[in-house]
Amino acid sequence: MIFDKEYDEFLKKFRHFLMNSRYGLCNACNSTTRFVSVDSWTEICTWNVCKRKESILSNTIISYRKKTLKFYFTVFKLMFQSIKLKDICTLLNCSYKSIKSISRKINNNVKEKYYDLIKPIGGPNLIVEIDESKFGKRKYNKGHRVEGVWVLGLVERSEKRKIIYIPLADRKKETLIKIIRRFVLPGSTIYTDCWKGYLGLNEYFNHLTVNHSVSFVDENTGVHTNTIEGNWSLMKRNVPIR
Repeated sequence: MIFDKEYDEFLKKFRHFLMNSRYGLCNACNSTTRFVSVDSWTEICTWNVCKRKESILSNTIISYRKKTLKFYFTVFKLMFQSIKLKDICTLLNCSYKSIKSISRKINNNVKEKYYDLIKPIGGPNLIVEIDESKFGKRKYNKGHRVEGVWVLGLVERSEKRKIIYIPLADRKKETLIKIIRRFVLPGSTIYTDCWKGYLGLNEYFNHLTVNHSVSFVDENTGVHTNTIEGNWSLMKRNVPIR
């Protein structure tokens, strides 16, 4: 199977991590647990009265797996390399239904974890450029119009060039300011265009704008949002049209 070397390396590191990690807690009695077997991915409660056994893969996207862990590892690798689902089916000789199910679980899991994993950007003496862009072309599909999704992009002007993308339910002032306050640190200087949804940001940040109907760079202040706008075309190339 493809990715044999990568899987063996992953397994080696994962086993080492499990054997050297701290004990977990039993879901039944809250006592400490220890690993019975790394190969079976099973841990057992250390309390003699309980002795509950449970897979460490419980409550994960492969909890009720019918395939091997190696199979899922390979699917994940292919998916994150943007290989189409139908091509993954051909490579692994499996049904489209199975791969589609795994893909759906991954997407749902990413959505659930995404916001919790994002660390705020910016801070004192740092500039954060902010812009929105629509993803998905407008078209008619079985009698109804598909409008696409608006995405808010935030990029920190620094050596690390930290970027955050947030899907938007709408572009209203309340929505945008709530998101920006959550993901941009106090003391930041924010650059945006003159979209009305950004009105009021100056209550929380040093907010400067550029009027794109006049120029892309403000002649007086030098303010521009070219950094975040330059990322949109690159990002959209990797997003399939539905």
